[in-house]
Amino acid sequence: MQKKKPGKRERRIVTRANARKELANLGIYPVVITKSQIASGDFRSPLAALRKLNKPKNVWSNRQSLVLSFSGYEEDRPLWQYPEICSYFQRLHAHWPYWLWYARIEDYQPGMIVSLLLGPNLPLEQNAEGIWQMSVGGDFSVRLSHLLTELLQASVQLLERTGRAEEICKKWCAVQLYQWLRAMGFAEANVHGTS
Repeated sequence: MQKKKPGKRERRIVTRANARKELANLGIYPVVITKSQIASGDFRSPLAALRKLNKPKNVWSNRQSLVLSFSGYEEDRPLWQYPEICSYFQRLHAHWPYWLWYARIEDYQPGMIVSLLLGPNLPLEQNAEGIWQMSVGGDFSVRLSHLLTELLQASVQLLERTGRAEEICKKWCAVQLYQWLRAMGFAEANVHGTS
């Protein structure tokens, strides 16, 4: 038996069969929603995958692990510009509102989730560099505030079901909300009053 040379990393081959396990080792829990599921209004598969996160033993360890993706939409436009995706996602949200706790911040999930839940008519404009910017004010600010409050409350309730004290749950969820706001470009985010 030949010994491995020090300093050499073992190469892993990722196959369809072991992909979910390899992603889990990286702290990523992928959920793919297909164009056909959206067209048929089929929530079974995505909802079953999402509900696995809610098992009490999984809640804390899966924090910020969820990566949502949509397959079958190849056009070069943002997902929130597809009314059918927004409608589907809003209905899915009615069954599973725990995005704040689980969504992976590093992969721009907060902005995508908020835009899908508030879309398709968003006050967003593309600047000269091609970056989408939000015009916050008026009715949109109220809608955004209500949505973030709803996401915060759902996550607090989720954590409370694991047996943690209410104050600890509120504190952790306020941290999550702060991270979401920063990820969406609200650098001076103020989360006072989120309790």
